[in-house]
Amino acid sequence: MGDNIVNFYAGQPPLNRLSFHRNDTERMTEHLTASHARFVLFREGKPLLRVAEESSSGVEDGKKEVKYDGLYFAEFREIEQYVGDRSFSPAPAADPSTKTFQSARLPTSAPTLVFLGIDDRSSSPNAQTTPAKVDPKKPEGIPYFAVAVPSAGEEAAAGLDGLSVGNEFVEPRLAGSSLSPWQANIFAEARALIDWNERNKFCAGCGSKTYSLWCGWKRGCGSLVGEGRDGMGQDGKVCHSTKGLHNYAYPRTDPVIIMGILNSTGDKMLLGRQKAWPKGMYSCLAGFCEPSESLEDAVRREVMEEAGVEVGQVRYSSSQPWPFPSNLMIGCYGLATSDSQDIHLDLDNELEDARWFTRDEVLDMLSSGANKISKDEHKKFEPPANASVGGVQEGAALAPAEGKFADKTVSAERQEQVRYRVPPRTAIAGMLVERWANGELDEIKFPKLVQGSQL
Repeated sequence: MGDNIVNFYAGQPPLNRLSFHRNDTERMTEHLTASHARFVLFREGKPLLRVAEESSSGVEDGKKEVKYDGLYFAEFREIEQYVGDRSFSPAPAADPSTKTFQSARLPTSAPTLVFLGIDDRSSSPNAQTTPAKVDPKKPEGIPYFAVAVPSAGEEAAAGLDGLSVGNEFVEPRLAGSSLSPWQANIFAEARALIDWNERNKFCAGCGSKTYSLWCGWKRGCGSLVGEGRDGMGQDGKVCHSTKGLHNYAYPRTDPVIIMGILNSTGDKMLLGRQKAWPKGMYSCLAGFCEPSESLEDAVRREVMEEAGVEVGQVRYSSSQPWPFPSNLMIGCYGLATSDSQDIHLDLDNELEDARWFTRDEVLDMLSSGANKISKDEHKKFEPPANASVGGVQEGAALAPAEGKFADKTVSAERQEQVRYRVPPRTAIAGMLVERWANGELDEIKFPKLVQGSQL
């Protein structure tokens, strides 16, 4: 087996998330108010980036092209007025140990604040110990948080006007092209948690408003902290969420399989496209895992439903966190059971086309630089409001990679010569395609493949 593959948005090394600090209000307050703490800001899901420069070249619709230089990391003093000087709500004196108030933010309308973890790659400014003597319960490092700020024009946003000087809130899919792999991981974690908190303002058990616990990693039913604190829900009954463990109280990650399907000899790959995608764009097939389904069975089911191709052996390759809104893309390779199978697109009607591509055809696409995605084309990956769940994910599987991840050394004429193109390397789909085309699947063992198949 080869080395682990680190895909974009995975980031290595990741932040030390210190999950055992989240329910410790005192510890969270120390992280929050530390002079070296840093904050990633989001407005309507858009991260705040530093503006590097504006250029008149590449003008679209009379607008200057703006280049960005990574995330803007704010200091606590810059957002203290908005977040509040008493950031976590104290527990009642009569019941100071209650779990109801662990790193809680009240009232229920309090701005969303999420603890992301600490960067312990090097010691913090206050560290006095060597790495070998670090206490794992209290590691030194720079704390990172994510904050959801109000929309421009809202009264609460007035105190944040200074943050917009030299910075800009950018569409999240476009933001990826301006981030280093390490920053991309911070962005992915931050956006997924902000999105989850913003979407879950009401209790799934009774409909009451929810509030933030564990500094953004849990949501509690407001019936426990309102007048009377009796746990009575909107329907006049005790909310069942107030007792026991319930998955809707915690952030969710949806597993998605995305697969490079090969013919029986491993020298062709099955790729498909949706009608709304940019011209000539083909990608790996993908879909959500369903309840009580293994990854292998999910691969076989999705390929059969989308293309009518029966798959036998399946092998795991690598995974990629995908913060749109919060998925885990699980990359696999699979082998078709027979090369005589016809492709059928009329089973679930998700794809406009699917076809087998040879290794030479894919290598030609990769060498052309045609996998660049323009800003306008990014919009085509955003699903319509009435899109199916499967359609949403498959559009997302293509990833954002306009800008510095595109090959700008290839002429426009050369790119035009290529009829088809595949996703860029920042998407796990692009990595699955590229690694197969370049013969880099040594760790994937398919016993029935013939000798000389380059796998």
